[in-house]
Amino acid sequence: MPVPPLDDINAALQNCRQPPPKHHMTTLRQITAGAFLGLMLGHLALALLAHSDRDRVGHLVAALVDLALFALIAWRGRHQ
Repeated sequence: MPVPPLDDINAALQNCRQPPPKHHMTTLRQITAGAFLGLMLGHLALALLAHSDRDRVGHLVAALVDLALFALIAWRGRHQ
């Protein structure tokens, strides 16, 4: 069986290559976003267990900050 010319082989290889899949978020972004989501859930749990109103408000504010950071990281991951 004859061997095809090298140019034909290279052309065939170029035609069958697929572009890499496009992911919305990199792994580091996913880990960071997950960490902020976990912090938010922890602050919500602490707000439920808090004895004073001051502690409860503080944990709820911290949960809102964590939620904002999570949303920012997720939004930036989708719009790059």
